Amino acid sequence: MGLVEEAATRGLGENQDFIDEIVEGLEKVKGWMGGLDDVAGHVEGVDVVETLRRAEEVVRMLSQGSVEFVRILHAAEVGISEAEFAVQTARARLESVDEAGLKNIEEWRKEEGKKIDEELEVRSEAIRHDLRDFEGLVEELRGMYAQGASGK
Repeated sequence: MGLVEEAATRGLGENQDFIDEIVEGLEKVKGWMGGLDDVAGHVEGVDVVETLRRAEEVVRMLSQGSVEFVRILHAAEVGISEAEFAVQTARARLESVDEAGLKNIEEWRKEEGKKIDEELEVRSEAIRHDLRDFEGLVEELRGMYAQGASGK
């Protein structure tokens, strides 16, 4: 694992750990709310809707930061790959590698580029998936609160 990838993994991991802590807390609240007949009476003085909005805002910001971080990592990986290609091509020409050898290097470049692009999509989709799951949890909690606050 390269230095850039290590830093990315660390940064993304920290964001994900923070998001996981928020989700864990909200899951506990969900369990707690599910056992109450009168949710509103138990959260008096707490603006539940605003608290959920703020949690959602924080998780969205962390998720957006993670997506941006993944994009920056992608750009760095593309740059490194292009530099490796340039070095291999220059070395091959110095060594008088034939056209077939140069073509192999170009094929490697294309495959590497495809792999890097796929990694970007996989990472980005994982972040979007986690955000959708979180938003579903928040909506569920809003519904539970609204139902409990209205006395139903």
